[in-house]
Amino acid sequence: MAAKVNGKAWQKKACTSCIGGGSALKVNYDDRDFFVVTGQDHDFGLDIAIVITSLKRTGTYTLSSRNLDYARLYKESDAKYYYTSTKNTGQVTITKLDLVNKIISGTFNLTAEDENNPVNTLKVTDGRFDVKYQ
Repeated sequence: MAAKVNGKAWQKKACTSCIGGGSALKVNYDDRDFFVVTGQDHDFGLDIAIVITSLKRTGTYTLSSRNLDYARLYKESDAKYYYTSTKNTGQVTITKLDLVNKIISGTFNLTAEDENNPVNTLKVTDGRFDVKYQ
């Protein structure tokens, strides 16, 4: 999982100093429906999570408010959460949904706002993931 955040390169990186290591990537695809991919870059200090509530096929999904498909970013330096919203949206395009080999691939772009001060935003561009789920 990788992207640009406000123009700077971000890529999921394992946490070598964390107890037990940490893969920096978590994937969940419950009942071949609810999909979540979360990447962590401890050097950058930012986690990115993308949630699709009903992933059934390839295609483009709009990321908006938390009761729908959305993105959540966590900025470690100031312990703030940023979310897509109806005003600051995004898109994720699922380019591969391989149910036999359990691989999901996609691209994403989004703007997320600080949940306490929506004027502050983070812009994510050129995002991509190619993940295997259990």
